Amino acid sequence: MTDPPQRKSILVSEEDFKKPRKSVDAHSGHITPGSFKRIGRLMYRISNQHHEETYRERTIPKVVIFINTVLSPVVGLCISGRGMYDGRISLIGISLRVLYFSLFIVTIYMDTRFERIERWSRLVPKVLGIIFIGVQFIGVLPNYECNINKPMTCL
Repeated sequence: MTDPPQRKSILVSEEDFKKPRKSVDAHSGHITPGSFKRIGRLMYRISNQHHEETYRERTIPKVVIFINTVLSPVVGLCISGRGMYDGRISLIGISLRVLYFSLFIVTIYMDTRFERIERWSRLVPKVLGIIFIGVQFIGVLPNYECNINKPMTCL
């Protein structure tokens, strides 16, 4: 049996390249085509665990996608539209942002794919976001004006 050809490394000198070195693979010896089969089988087992998905496990990723692709841009448009018009913060945009964070809190809390500590690490920023938005409400509400003749002021 012949050894598989080894390619030269531009980062290692010729003498260092010829010295025996530890294998990168989980078995002893050089990387062979059989190594890739083992890695492929391992990846298949990791990614294709055949288990029954519950309704919650199928729905939660779709809810997250909906929140990020629909609700978040709408909030951004409301806030930026009102900001460009008269430099004020949009009350509707802030209200939608509270809805955005609240939906994320419920979705992350119900997601059983993650461990409890990981769910909490994802929840804390959302809760803090709602607290910061509450502070913004305190500043926006006294200065909020809505003129029906100028619909951008109601945004």
